[in-house]
This record gives sequence, structure tokens and C-alpha cells, in this order.
Amino acid sequence: MTDRTSIPELHATAVEAVEAGDVRRALELQAVIAEADPTVEQLLDQFETAVEERAVSRARTLTQKLADQLADRRTRQTETLQRVTHARNQPDISEEEARQIQEYVRSLTATSLRRGTFLTTAASLLDRLESRSESEVSTGLDTASQLRSSEETTAETETTVSETTADRTLPANVQLLSVSTPDLGLSVGQTAPVRLTVSNVGDETATGVAVTAAVDSGMSLDSATHQIGSLSGRETATVSFEVTASEPGSHTVSFDLSSASAGSGHREYTVRVRPSPTGPVESIAGENRTVEFREVLVAISLYNQDNPVPGTDGATLTFQDVLRVIALYNEGESA
Repeated sequence: MTDRTSIPELHATAVEAVEAGDVRRALELQAVIAEADPTVEQLLDQFETAVEERAVSRARTLTQKLADQLADRRTRQTETLQRVTHARNQPDISEEEARQIQEYVRSLTATSLRRGTFLTTAASLLDRLESRSESEVSTGLDTASQLRSSEETTAETETTVSETTADRTLPANVQLLSVSTPDLGLSVGQTAPVRLTVSNVGDETATGVAVTAAVDSGMSLDSATHQIGSLSGRETATVSFEVTASEPGSHTVSFDLSSASAGSGHREYTVRVRPSPTGPVESIAGENRTVEFREVLVAISLYNQDNPVPGTDGATLTFQDVLRVIALYNEGESA
């Protein structure tokens, strides 16, 4: 489902639904916000307006949506990057083609840095936005403007290099494009999926493709290896490993990608594990760490009455906490 209504409009209606205690409407709107697909450029425009109006909650919603859209764009552009890098390593590449590819690599690297700078600056800016000086707000808006310009430049160079490699037949080459680790972290005893996106960025078929995972002593896996088998040219596959946390702290999950004749790869990622559920949202989710519909009702009631969450030291729910509770229920994820 796609909705062309602007995120600010959806957010405003969601606020009204939550404050009115209309849980079903709030759930519906949360799903629409998650599935809406405005461009990054449109979201940046809406973010700038929200910041200028000192609308903190709306700006936070837009920042989260921007983070999601940028992650999707990064995955697609990474595949392009891996393909053109593969093309650059071929013996018959021309100097002009190599120059175009290098320009794309340079542009994408700069844009990746801009994305990180924007998200970090936005998070800092939105903390006490109401009391920020005009200079601080202006600096935050500058990062949004710089990101917009960088995104446009990268899109142009991507079009050029894609056309450059379109007529080439490249040997099979497997790449690990992305790894999705639990966004909310894990608690001891909790299990969550880690999803990997693997792609054959060449045009010939890759065979014997497999992914092997390993974890340190603070975690365990449901399976050590996933056999993908064959991947046709430009084909992408997703595999998932279930990891279970047994000790608190930061733990390493590593992945080895292998194939019969299309290359290999290795990546390592960090998963943070909490010693036990913490905070008002985790307390609402309870010992099983899942959010049922009745717990959504409890969250909205506590928020509307500004009452402390049972089981905490007097902590109350913010609007973002309520949205997180709704999201956990709607997406079936664990707190």
C-alpha cells in the first residue's frame, strides 16, 4: 500500500488519534506512515519546515522516515557500487569509463558522510528544539540543504555509470550488500533475526553460494550456514539467522560469504545486549517483551493521564514512546 499524503499530515492525524484515545485509528495511521514512500528530497523539505516551526514531534517522525528511506537508497546504491567496481576491474575498461566510475565512488562516499552528519545533527538539534538559538537551528537546516545537494549529485553520477555498464556482460561476482540487525537491541534471553542481502552483481550465474555465521560466547545461533545455491546475473537473495542473547554487553556477529567461482566476502557487526528490560516501554511490554492490544490501550491511557508506568521509578511515557508501543504491536516485534 502506498499513500501520497504528506508525512506531516499523517503525523498530525496520528497525534489527534493518540490524544483522543482512538487506538485503532492510531494503529492504522502508523502503518500508513511506515508504508508511505515520499522521496528523500520531499522529506527533507518537510523536515526543514517542521524545524522552522519548532514542531519537535513532527520533525522526529520525519527524521525516522528519512533514516528508513536513506537506508533503502543506500542498499540499492551499494549494489550499483559493487557492480561498477566489478566493471572497473575488467581488463577492457576504458579510461573514460574508469573516470566515470571513480566519480560515482567519490560522490557516493561524500553522500554517505553527509547522511551520517545529517542524522547525527538532527538528533542533537531536536533535543530541546524549542529552546535552540536561531544560529543552532540554521546550522541544522544547513546540513539538510547540503544533504539534498549531495543526493542530487550522486543520483546524476549513478545514472551515468549505470548506462556505462548496461551493455557489458560481467563475470559472476557475489557481494554481501547489507545486514539488518535488531534496531532496538536485545535483552538477555531474547531471540531476534539478523537478515542479510546477498547479490550477484555480475551477469553470469554464480553457483555454490552460501553464507556462514559465527557469534562470540555471549550469543548463540539457530544455524551456522545457509545454502543459497545458484544466483542468476543481477539476482538478489535474503537469508536470515536467528540469534539469541545470553550475556549483556556488545557482541560480535560475523558472516562469511562464499561461492564456487564468484568470489567471497567477510563482514562483522556489533549487537548490543541489555541485561534486562529497561525503560517505560519495556515495562509495558512485560516479561514476554511483546506488546498486545491491551498494552497499547494501557500505554495510551497512561500517556493521556500523564501517569507513571508501573514497574518504573516514576517514569512517564512520551509521545514517541507511545508511537514505539504502537509500532511494536503493529509489526509484531519484541521490545
